[in-house]
Amino acid sequence: MNADGSGNRTLLHDDHWLNTRPEFSPDGTRIAFGSDRGGLQGAIWVMDADGSSPRRLTAPRLRAFWPDWAPSGERILFSDHCCVEHSNLYTVKPDGSGLKRVTAIKPLSANVTFPSYSPDGTKISLLYDKGCREGICKSFYTANANGTGLTAVPTGKADTLITDWGPEPLP
Repeated sequence: MNADGSGNRTLLHDDHWLNTRPEFSPDGTRIAFGSDRGGLQGAIWVMDADGSSPRRLTAPRLRAFWPDWAPSGERILFSDHCCVEHSNLYTVKPDGSGLKRVTAIKPLSANVTFPSYSPDGTKISLLYDKGCREGICKSFYTANANGTGLTAVPTGKADTLITDWGPEPLP
């Protein structure tokens, strides 16, 4: 839709599939999204900006969700293990090649989810729930885009969950 709410149109007509977190590519020609299309628990898909040519990028075993485009448009960041414990972050190229694991949180220790690239692509924000009591987190984390340098950003607010960088600040 347009910024004023006019021109609303549906791009995917899949009746019973859940399609989430649509993210336009930096050049505006494609949209990455998470979906359970085809009966998968979760996968990252890319389609043309007009809704045509949807194609799955990730293997079913990853249960991928929550995509975010790198500002360069060269990679898509996402979490694995949708809806179950022990998530990590990965990137993949928009054609589905070049899968890379970004974080290496050991199973049974924590989850790393809901990633977002910084406007310049050098950092990511994410939820890291290690040490959160009963699932209540009062901070989120940042890291370098390659997953190193994990740093807590305390918020003091319960249920800090989903992070996003937003646009670059105004001068």
